[in-house]
Amino acid sequence: MPTLYTHVKPDIDAYLALWGAKKFVHGMSQASVVYVSGSWDGASMQPDDMAVDLQAGGRGIKGVVDSDGSVHSSSSYIVSTYASKEDAEAIKDLVRFVDIQDAYGSVVHYLIKNASQEARRIFAVTSIGAVLRAIEYAHPNDSSTVFQRMSDIFDGYLEMGRANVRAIAEANQAELFADGKVAMVRGKKEKRTDHILWERGVLAIVYVDGFNLGVVRRGEGTILKDGSIFRADHA
Repeated sequence: MPTLYTHVKPDIDAYLALWGAKKFVHGMSQASVVYVSGSWDGASMQPDDMAVDLQAGGRGIKGVVDSDGSVHSSSSYIVSTYASKEDAEAIKDLVRFVDIQDAYGSVVHYLIKNASQEARRIFAVTSIGAVLRAIEYAHPNDSSTVFQRMSDIFDGYLEMGRANVRAIAEANQAELFADGKVAMVRGKKEKRTDHILWERGVLAIVYVDGFNLGVVRRGEGTILKDGSIFRADHA
């Protein structure tokens, strides 16, 4: 069985890199996890082992280094290298958040530095980084349990992202009427399809599933002044 190595007192990048390696790298799903010193030289690594967020004497996986010296996350490297295009798309925002945190130190300052103090504070205490800190408070000095809890969260992000990708594809297949104010969706399966269509300016959605028909209207705006959305001349 291969071994996954990362540094003691892991940060969000190390945990996401561990999870990404187990999820996306062939043969690593059952790998044991070992936490070592950040200065560990990796001399004891076997051919099938992997070290993430570690130099490990040149054997480890660190992030890409920019020309200005900024070091990006090892997790972004693992996802971009080993995940499928669809799964990389599904978790791109999570990976981007961690990459910004790792490369620049503060996602709040990098993304919303001009927001109000309250907005920045709320963002900071509810981010995925804050979730990690909360779990660490609940399980102090127990990286194995923290990794298990974070893996559940990352799994949820992946499944949510996959569902969103499917919903976007479903929304793209919708037929539009009345200058894009009405959409017809056949055989809807994804919960977020309607939200995506609302964001695109649709005001009413007609769902067709076999011989069943349903209409959902957004709670604002006017669809057609005469109240008709099904007349052929509005198609």
